[in-house]
Amino acid sequence: MTNVRVETRAYVEGGLPHVTLRNVEVRFCLDCDHSAVRLPALQSLHRLLALTFARKTSRLAPVERKFLRKYLGFSSASFAQTIGVADETVLAWESGEKSMPVKTEVWLRLTVAMRKRLESYDSTTPRTGTTPRRPPTFEVHASA
Repeated sequence: MTNVRVETRAYVEGGLPHVTLRNVEVRFCLDCDHSAVRLPALQSLHRLLALTFARKTSRLAPVERKFLRKYLGFSSASFAQTIGVADETVLAWESGEKSMPVKTEVWLRLTVAMRKRLESYDSTTPRTGTTPRRPPTFEVHASA
């Protein structure tokens, strides 16, 4: 048996703990305390987040770099090959061990702004069913 509530949650599932999702449907299992966030327009949410990160004036946080890479459909290896660096360099940028060069970050932002997400990245399709009373929104907090 499940219980459904509309809540505000950090978008940990998307790898973005500094993003707050508001008015999202959360289903709770009454038997085991497991919860699941329902995001009926996941592709739209990811597009909005990608554009928000691409347009921000401050440097990208490591988790934002990783999100944008994945949003564009690149594995870490294919991204490294595309921009001509070692796989370990991409991992270092995304873990925060190294700072991504400004030129590379500008390229990543422009690619997001000018290119649609590769269809192979996200096969999730919106599900039909009940919708929250208010549409879900998100808020990006300054990242550490």
